[in-house]
Amino acid sequence: MDTQNRRWFAANVWDRSLGSFFVATCLFACGSPEPASDGLPGRRIILTDERPGENDQMVPLACDEIFTSGGDTWMNADLVLEPRIHRDLRVVVLLPGASVRGAGARLVWTQEERDPEGNLTGVLVEDAPGVYVEGVEVSGFDVGVHVMRSDSVVLAGVHAAGNRQGMRVDHLSGARIESCAMEFNYDGNGLDVTGLRNSAVENCWIADNKHDGLYLLS
Repeated sequence: MDTQNRRWFAANVWDRSLGSFFVATCLFACGSPEPASDGLPGRRIILTDERPGENDQMVPLACDEIFTSGGDTWMNADLVLEPRIHRDLRVVVLLPGASVRGAGARLVWTQEERDPEGNLTGVLVEDAPGVYVEGVEVSGFDVGVHVMRSDSVVLAGVHAAGNRQGMRVDHLSGARIESCAMEFNYDGNGLDVTGLRNSAVENCWIADNKHDGLYLLS
């Protein structure tokens, strides 16, 4: 591949054992990049404790280990994104207790190709209790942020604007959504909540969405 057509993505990863930061630099290709394993263009960072092995079998991923395959980067660590625009990057959190900190980082989907089922998501937290997401802005996705079956999740200072739908939070308890903004989402609700128990939404800005600002369904 021509190095002039490459783009570098750098993420700071929290080393839990050493209590310090180190930098993991992952090569993201421009032009005709290899797609993520779900077949969509762009790249995914997946926080998890397992990775694909031989014959598509999942194998353990050691603490602080990073594994790259095609358009996916798998890591068993917390993630701090650089405070800049990250084009066509998605973050998937499957690791209980993990954190994603953006400090102003923007995830922006620019590709014409989308998930045919309308589930293209900027930040997805699934079956991962105790996750903390802070300071990330997401735009251009079908769903900016989607949290499902993940108790005690905290979303703090997250901004979902210009997506089809802002945020979705499904079937969990003990969640906190604080100081977030959901605005200008063009074909859905600002914040869509289903089956939420013992949780709080505080000090959030929800405005100028296509349908309901806050949609609650028990």
